[in-house]
Amino acid sequence: MMRSKGLRFIVGVLGALLLAGALSATAQTAAVPDILPLAGKQIYALKKCGDCHDKGAKEFTPIKAAPDSAKLSAHLEALKSVNVLRQDSSPRRQKKTMAEEVVAMTAYLKSREKTDAAAANMVTAGFVMVRESCRNCHLINGVGKGDMAPELKGVGAKHDKKWLVEHFVDPQAFVKDSMMPKFGALPKAELEAMADYLAALK
Repeated sequence: MMRSKGLRFIVGVLGALLLAGALSATAQTAAVPDILPLAGKQIYALKKCGDCHDKGAKEFTPIKAAPDSAKLSAHLEALKSVNVLRQDSSPRRQKKTMAEEVVAMTAYLKSREKTDAAAANMVTAGFVMVRESCRNCHLINGVGKGDMAPELKGVGAKHDKKWLVEHFVDPQAFVKDSMMPKFGALPKAELEAMADYLAALK
């Protein structure tokens, strides 16, 4: 009888520890901001939106509520805003990129307080990963096509920053038949920022 109670106690403790570990891992992954509002924050800065809409601006115009994509798109069109996410040459590509910028900025404005608290390298990572269309192949934070490449959930528990940077530079050196393009031409700071972001996905 005592042995049975002791066994139940041990099983209970082990179960509680496993549950706590799972909840901790979930909380840690959930604490990593999504790449879309991070990219939106960088786009907002590059478009110099803060020159009018941030406190301290010479002609301050507060953003009363997070705009929807249609209103923001019309506002940027009226301002003749140029693309900052990509430098496209064709009008068709420019229009598509502008639509991506609008979606990212809308996501940022809807979670501005939380996103503004993110570290600078996370903002850089979000911008680069949206610019390079990583979600066209990968699922990141549960969002993306994910039918051509592995889901990136938990990748930080499998690989360290050094491995991730080297993998960005030459994916085929790690997976011979990988369809992932080489990103070695990107600046070192961008590669390291992306590695920092993925390393945080435990």
